[in-house]
Amino acid sequence: MAQFQILFPYSDTEWRPVTVELSWAPSGDQQYLWPSFEEAEAALQQLVTRVPGTGLRIALAGTDIGDVDWQIREKLRFADGTYSLTPWHDEPWYQARHGEHFCHISKEQAGKVAFTENAAKGQIDRQLVMSPGRYLNRFFSEHLDNNAIEGWCARLSVLLEEDALKITQDADEIEDVYVGGPNSCMAHKADYFDSPCHPVRVYAGPDTALAYIGSREDATARSIVWPSRRIYTSIYGDVSRLRLLLEGAGYTSGSLNGARIRRIPHDDYFVVPYIDEGDDLDDEGQHLVIGQGGISSNKTTGLADIPWYCPRCDSDGEAYETVHGVDGDEEEWCYSCFHDHATFCDYNQRYYCDDESFVIVHNDGGSNTVLEDDAEDFGAVYLEDR
Repeated sequence: MAQFQILFPYSDTEWRPVTVELSWAPSGDQQYLWPSFEEAEAALQQLVTRVPGTGLRIALAGTDIGDVDWQIREKLRFADGTYSLTPWHDEPWYQARHGEHFCHISKEQAGKVAFTENAAKGQIDRQLVMSPGRYLNRFFSEHLDNNAIEGWCARLSVLLEEDALKITQDADEIEDVYVGGPNSCMAHKADYFDSPCHPVRVYAGPDTALAYIGSREDATARSIVWPSRRIYTSIYGDVSRLRLLLEGAGYTSGSLNGARIRRIPHDDYFVVPYIDEGDDLDDEGQHLVIGQGGISSNKTTGLADIPWYCPRCDSDGEAYETVHGVDGDEEEWCYSCFHDHATFCDYNQRYYCDDESFVIVHNDGGSNTVLEDDAEDFGAVYLEDR
């Protein structure tokens, strides 16, 4: 009859049996052999509770693994590290069937899982290799929807380090990832846009950066991030995997409002991409600041108008008409200010701010409004002078 023992890592290459009291076996009358795997496992758990982190494992004692039934054989392979656990190993819905499948990470095919399909296959020690998504959908679809299955597949991918998180502030790299990666309104080549360069190049610092997984030329997921604040924004492509990696690195979902991006003027415009998680921008001179002004953040052409502000009321809008000053200056005013606060001088045919001094000049045909300083040149005389 098979017996089981608990082994302790004596060195990097040698394991030695221990007793129920964690002494080297044999030792007096202390138990160090158990008649079943389950009893040995219970004893191991007691030892781990008393002395955490000891790295104990269960093994057969003086018996070839072929002499035990296939379920014990599979349990031993988990115990000695031959099998690696899947991310869902401890989930109740999986544990209910673990004794049938003994699902583990495949050593034969990267990124896949292996499991025992049925008892007949278990007896001949044959495991079926399958993609994790197919396995979970086939056996656990009553517990997991498509999003949950995608999430577990992403966790396995991260566990296997299939994807490394990359974060860059290099403008060329950012452009390449956008053009070759997941589809979006900003994923076109540079000549698609009206801007003189690809609009996403403005994300190359000083506050923003691009996080992505996959190759530079064929990224599988991307997100604009704010590294100093550990903020990530909308994820395109393989959402589950990139979210796991970002959150594992301490990032949380948030807004870019307050972040600075590169300032690239072009005629009466700025180069600005469509910004998912940020409001209109402000021009601070050296950079554009997201969420603090009137430069549009929702254009898909690559260009955003430089906003115009009325010099009289400081409101943004469109210039309506030129208003002159008696000192020779002139300003563009908005519609409201022009109609409410500008006066036309009939002498020089210009509009002036109504804060200037005007006189009404009467004649046989009616009257004219003239700047007081221009009344004499207009030919007006004051009544008391007649």
